[in-house]
Amino acid sequence: MSHNRKEKIKALLDAGKLESVPFDAEFFSEQIKSCSVFRIDATLLLENDSLHGAFSVAYTYMRKSATLLLTLREVRPTARGGHRVISEVLSFEPRIPKQLVIDYEKLREKRIA
Repeated sequence: MSHNRKEKIKALLDAGKLESVPFDAEFFSEQIKSCSVFRIDATLLLENDSLHGAFSVAYTYMRKSATLLLTLREVRPTARGGHRVISEVLSFEPRIPKQLVIDYEKLREKRIA
């Protein structure tokens, strides 16, 4: 991890927006399976014309998936960091397309609107 990313993550840890967690491969695997169920559920809801339900489940799928990316850095959001800190950390990652972070943030904003 680049020095700049480490500093940014440390600042979020110090601010209480993130907390350190050890990487747990078993937990990670279980959560990947859980995310798959949310994705399937969102698709089924959409096919049954439940746009509101599909949106809610799709957001949960996206948030959980994004949070799993953070666990690879051995951090997770705290209540203080909320859902917003997820996109903040993802924006530090050079291999994650900026558009994906923008799309996550737009979806997050629509959820609370």
